[in-house]
Amino acid sequence: MIDTPAIRECFAEKIAKLTEDGALSPGTIGQDFVDLHHQSRNAWSFDIELRHGSEDALATGMNCLSS
Repeated sequence: MIDTPAIRECFAEKIAKLTEDGALSPGTIGQDFVDLHHQSRNAWSFDIELRHGSEDALATGMNCLSS
């Protein structure tokens, strides 16, 4: 779950119950891709996997966003 205004609106109760690391920060996602782009050429990766710190955040569906 990415912490955006739409997600906060649709899932206000769920977001309020999450720990600080329970939703992905858009800024942190962006920084991770910048870091991927600027990685060392002698030890690099072409793939990253971004996860939140709380498995509980996966339990919520996105039904209110599909219209």
